[in-house]
Amino acid sequence: MDIIQDHHDVPATHGRALVNGVRLHNVVAGQASRCSCCTAYRKTSYHWRRVIPFLTPYYIAIAPNLRGLGDSEHPKDGFDMKNMAEDIAQLAPHLGYDTFNPVGEGWGASTAYQVASQYPDRVK
Repeated sequence: MDIIQDHHDVPATHGRALVNGVRLHNVVAGQASRCSCCTAYRKTSYHWRRVIPFLTPYYIAIAPNLRGLGDSEHPKDGFDMKNMAEDIAQLAPHLGYDTFNPVGEGWGASTAYQVASQYPDRVK
C-alpha cells in the first residue's frame, strides 16, 4: 500500500474532526500557506495519494473521507450536497484555514461546487 505523503516524501498526518454533526477522517499534507481541500465521493482520501505530492509545493492538501466513506462516521442521513458541503466548510476552519480551494473529482466535484456556491467568500 502506498503511503500518502507530500512532495518531500513527508508522510501526511491523519486526524478526525467532529463537524456538522459527523466525525470525518482527514489527511493533511504539505506546509504551504494556502489550503486545498480535495473531495471524491465513493472514494476515500487514499484516492488522492498520487495527486497530493503535486499539490503540496503550492498548497496544504486536505483530503477528507466524506461522510459515510472510509474511516469517517457512517450516519443514516445527510448525504445531500448541501450537508456534504457544510461538512467541508466546517472542516477547513477546524484545521486552521478560513479560506481554501475546493477540488473535487467525480461526485466530489459536486461537493466542491456546492461549497463554492454556498461559501463564495471563503473559496479562493
